[in-house]
Amino acid sequence: MRARRPPIGSRPAASNGPAGAMAAEAAAAPPRRVQVCVRLRPGPPGEDPCLLPLDSHTLQLREDPPHAPSCYRFDAVYDAASSTAAVYEGSVRLLLAQFLAGRDVTVLAYGPSGSGKTHTMLGGEGEPGLVQRALEELLQAVGASRRLSVACMEVYCEEVRDLLAPGGPPLRILQPRGGPPEVRGLTRLPLSPPPAPSLLVASLGARRCAAPTLLNPSSSRGHLVLWVRCEPPPGTPSPMPGGPTLTLADLAGLEDPRQSGAGGARLREGGATNASLGVLRRVLGALRRGGRPPLRESRLTRLLGGVPNPSGPPPLLLLLLTLCPHPSGLPQARRALSFARGARRVPPPQQAAVGGQGEGATVASDAPESRSPPSTPPPEDQALQRWLEDAENTLQRLKKRRPPPSPPPPPPSRPGAPSPASLVVLRRRQKGCPQWEAVAAPQLEAGVRAHVLQALNGGDPAQLRGLGPRRGGRVRAWRQEHGPFRTANVTAALGTAPLGPAPQ
Repeated sequence: MRARRPPIGSRPAASNGPAGAMAAEAAAAPPRRVQVCVRLRPGPPGEDPCLLPLDSHTLQLREDPPHAPSCYRFDAVYDAASSTAAVYEGSVRLLLAQFLAGRDVTVLAYGPSGSGKTHTMLGGEGEPGLVQRALEELLQAVGASRRLSVACMEVYCEEVRDLLAPGGPPLRILQPRGGPPEVRGLTRLPLSPPPAPSLLVASLGARRCAAPTLLNPSSSRGHLVLWVRCEPPPGTPSPMPGGPTLTLADLAGLEDPRQSGAGGARLREGGATNASLGVLRRVLGALRRGGRPPLRESRLTRLLGGVPNPSGPPPLLLLLLTLCPHPSGLPQARRALSFARGARRVPPPQQAAVGGQGEGATVASDAPESRSPPSTPPPEDQALQRWLEDAENTLQRLKKRRPPPSPPPPPPSRPGAPSPASLVVLRRRQKGCPQWEAVAAPQLEAGVRAHVLQALNGGDPAQLRGLGPRRGGRVRAWRQEHGPFRTANVTAALGTAPLGPAPQ
């Protein structure tokens, strides 16, 4: 049975011990705009791990010689023995108070395929995940004073699917002016007390798209995004329309098809996942350099980003990086650590001094966040940018060298067939009339008559187009009585003219 804790968002008393002191410190000091914590999953026994936590904030990456070990510093580092409850208490729970205070909060689980993202967010047998823990504690904190609503969707190959009402068509994302993103037709349900959170998490895990690969027997093939909206109490103004939003996202893992063995549909899913995660990397890079983030390049970033409210505090982001210390995952771990280190360099929100709270006291300002001067991107981003520029220049040179497309050749004609121009002649409608008309050439008319005569004498007349079996019988009766046709006297044979002897 879990120990009873003080409700989130409440001021702890001085007698609450170290936990109360930590909560009071978190409430007094403004949180970082982007926080990064790392969780390691247990590796195979008997092998030297490539990732080694030195303390609760430092992680060492061990590479093969001649590379020296690299150290990365984050807000929190959880080793393989840490539980999901420890991750929740140390990194997630303090952000829920900011959410209840009216601030948008996003928690992202990011990492390579098979590193434990889904286990951390949705949990496993006997261990609830971060989503269930957050929903249960929010229900306990708000009580009956506020209303919580939940919506869940999956971004699969750049299509938004509703997981609370599966089987429908892909949904469309709308962006109201000055507000958070909205999804047309998305199902939003009120959040009920337990056991509703555990049942919700179980249904989400069963409805999302998953498939086995060589890296993970149950690999998620799409991004899971859960929205929790908290409506303010009646009569209380809120800086955000519809209340603040808590976003809990379990992102699909970075996947190398050479290691995962993906092919066909799995390869297409992995490519779409890597592309959307690449856009997320560029968004955080633009925020780090003070530029405009390219949110519209992917549906994932549109759901996660939105438009910050200029009159309110900027949103908070917790990047939960999950890694596997197995040596075979060293390249993926290096790229993920580089991404997390760049995300942590996003500048903090604007601070302003406040009088009456002691010298040097700071709180988050309500003014719009000012852009920081552009900083030098890390070396890996510079190398990637140079590679993209070289590829674009090469593509432009190849386009200039390519000769203009030639007109398509005329369709082949049969040997001896006349050209279309020789089958039509022009003649005056009447003698002395300036108007002309196009008529069949004499050779065309003669050829048609010869073809009809051959069909009347040699073939079955019922096969002629438009003749029919009744008129075909008249043609056969004519031949029995008068002999074969010598000219195409079809009108006489069909009974539309008086019958007479066959013309000589």
